[in-house]
Order: sequence, then C-alpha cells, then structure tokens
Amino acid sequence: MRDLFAPSLRKQISKQINIPRTTLQSLFRRFARSGLNWPVPEHISPEQLEQLLYPGKSQQYEPVPTREIPEKRRRPNFSTEFKLHLVELSMQPDTNVARLAREHGINDNLLFNWRHQYKQGKLNRRDNLPVKLLPVSIAPPPVVPAPLTAPSPADVPCCEVELPGGTIKLHGTMTPALLRVLLGELKGELR
Repeated sequence: MRDLFAPSLRKQISKQINIPRTTLQSLFRRFARSGLNWPVPEHISPEQLEQLLYPGKSQQYEPVPTREIPEKRRRPNFSTEFKLHLVELSMQPDTNVARLAREHGINDNLLFNWRHQYKQGKLNRRDNLPVKLLPVSIAPPPVVPAPLTAPSPADVPCCEVELPGGTIKLHGTMTPALLRVLLGELKGELR
C-alpha cells in the first residue's frame, strides 16, 4: 500500500483509469484510514467496502417522493349551439360579457372571440341544417383516336452529299457515328 502513495505511481494510475490525481489521492487516504490492504480481501462485499471507506455515510436513503403529473386537460369542444346561445346572451343590452363567461365556466376572451366570429358571419347554425347529398355521376374519359397521318417527307431529316463518284442521301435521324463517317468522307480521310 505504501508504494501506491508514491507520486509518480499515482500520476501513472490516474492517467490509466482517467480520474483526477486529487480524487485518487483522496481514495488512497480513505484506504489508509480504514486499515485495508490492496488488493481488497475477497470476503468484503462492495457494500462493506463502501461502509469502511465512507463511514459517515448512511446506508439508508430516503426515497424521493414521486410527484404526480397531472393529466393534460383536453380542450373542450363547445357545440355551435352553446356558442350561439352565449353570444346572443352577451349581445343583450347591459350584459357584462366577462361575468357571463365566468358564469358559464369559460374564459372571457373566448366569448369575445365567438362574438367577433358571429359579427363576421363565421359562426352560424350550420349544424342544424339538413344535409343534402348531391348526385354525382362519373363519366368515362373520352377516347381520342391517335392520328393516322404519316409524317410528310418534309418532316423527316435528310442529308444529301454530292461527291465526285456519286451522291449520298441520308434519311432519318442522324447518329453521332453516322455523322462521323459522313464528315470523314467529306474530308477524304476514309479513302
């Protein structure tokens, strides 16, 4: 155990296990005070070792009281009839809108919003209107016949080259290889 207190060895151990030298030194002091040898005898359990190294520390931990998390309240979904009823009551002369809202358990700003929507025509009794289904018929898309006209000769690309030995006419699309041959022939490279 004495060898463990050597400064060079403490520094080396500190680097190897990646803890500060002061923490390691404190641990060595605790070992020396407790009268333990290194390595720790096998009959000592981790709990006993902790009790020997930290004698003032109580083994009994007070449980942390669990805090009840309140359920997230859902936003109430007020019916259109309820909204209209409160808006109509709030439109009566000498009505205190904030008091009316509190009496019905809603925020007064919400009632003011409903009044604003009512004045804009966005809050009405659409819920009470009967639902009418509109007739729908699905017609197949019209079949357009493909044009049967053949391309005119003017639409087809053509290349005509007059050479001393004759005329070369090329019809259709020109590929890069075909154009290389044609240009080579014009330059006289292929002869």
